[in-house]
Amino acid sequence: MTDKVRDLRSALRRLESMPGQLITTKVEVDPMAELAGVYRHVGAGGTVMRPTKEGPAMIFENVKGHPGAKVAIGLLASRKRVAALLDTRPEDPDFDLNKLVPAPTNTPDDAAPTSLWVCVMLPTRTQG
Repeated sequence: MTDKVRDLRSALRRLESMPGQLITTKVEVDPMAELAGVYRHVGAGGTVMRPTKEGPAMIFENVKGHPGAKVAIGLLASRKRVAALLDTRPEDPDFDLNKLVPAPTNTPDDAAPTSLWVCVMLPTRTQG
């Protein structure tokens, strides 16, 4: 593997080095329902019904109403991807995402913890 994953930039570099694990689009996308719909189509084959396909994580570089911002989605959407980011193997018997990553829930009745599926990357501002 490449260098250790220490932050979002190094995670994205790691995924870029893995064939089929990260794609980028410059096509404008509306963050209100359209962005998630596009990712659902690309990342899960258009459905949330099981079985879904293992599609790539995505970076949207042209988010409507947010010039210069980017959105990364699906970074933790597969065991293979999470294992690669955490330098482990997805088939290990002790591979338990709940123990590897602090995944919050909203209430004790949630069906599952919420992992950080979406990251918003804001433009760098220069001081002047």
